[in-house]
Amino acid sequence: KALVIDADEDTIQAITVDAEQTTANVFQIDADALTTGTIMYLKSDVNDASTRNLLEVVNEHTSSTGTTALKLRNDAGRGLFIDSDLAAGGYSVEVDSEHTTTNVAKIASIATSGTLLELSAAGVLTGDVINITADSATTGKGINISMDALTTGSMLYLDDNSDDEGTRNCVYIAQNHDTAIAATALSVLSDSGVTGMLIDKNFPAAAVAAATVRGLHVDFDHTVPSSGTATMVDIGIDLDVNSAGLGTTTTTGLDIDVVGATTGTHTVVGLDVVVGSADVNYAAKFEGGGIMIKEQAEADTDIAGYGQLWVDTATPNTLQFTNDAGLDGELASVGKSIALSLVFS
Repeated sequence: KALVIDADEDTIQAITVDAEQTTANVFQIDADALTTGTIMYLKSDVNDASTRNLLEVVNEHTSSTGTTALKLRNDAGRGLFIDSDLAAGGYSVEVDSEHTTTNVAKIASIATSGTLLELSAAGVLTGDVINITADSATTGKGINISMDALTTGSMLYLDDNSDDEGTRNCVYIAQNHDTAIAATALSVLSDSGVTGMLIDKNFPAAAVAAATVRGLHVDFDHTVPSSGTATMVDIGIDLDVNSAGLGTTTTTGLDIDVVGATTGTHTVVGLDVVVGSADVNYAAKFEGGGIMIKEQAEADTDIAGYGQLWVDTATPNTLQFTNDAGLDGELASVGKSIALSLVFS
């Protein structure tokens, strides 16, 4: 051993260096022949639970704004490795920052096919992988992502491949406070592209056969106000095409295309509307255009308590009404004008 220091006094420093250097290194070690050894090894094996720092670096002067307290440079291998083994210990990494107008943490990478930040939870996790608490935020953003060179990639990709059959939400957004009436829980803006939002719902045949499967389910509950005038819309579609096209344009507010199965007994309903319990109930209201009904050869299967309104394939075609007993009746023909009022129950 080239140097051994045996310090037995427990109240004073074993080594103290009072340095006045300005541009030179105060303490320097060159170990250019290392293989499996260590340049510096610090060890503490004291059976004492008192709070202490095994290594402390202090830049004390507040005017030293260009100083970096700890810099690690590694031209190969791993940059920094922290092995924290106590299961119920404190944080493996903790940052206590007083920054107000500058960034607290930064990762600057030139990665191409690599990963900038990788989080791996190998245990049976009942907690959170990432927990963000910013309860004092007002006009800021919880997560801000900018990816302006995307081609076939995704800004956000979430994959749940668990085989557990328990009820869960793959994504859950909660806007909880009942007085935040101007808040929007989810806002999607698409300034280009042919599809603003796509829901691709698949349900395998091996799943529960008696399940009620929905591609989109909106559960809207609202308490009627005690006074004033309120307008409540479950699903609102506001489609504006306010610039003339150079060709032929067809605009559809709601397009429903339902294809039924040809095996078993399968009933397809394109639109099922049930209203009730109000002072006045309207199943449907139309304004600004006629109602187009595609002609067909005959009425569909009767349902007790319902009547059918359909167009027969006669030449010219005719408007028909079929009651729940299967009796057809023509409602209008050429040269006649009929005021029509139908009530379906």
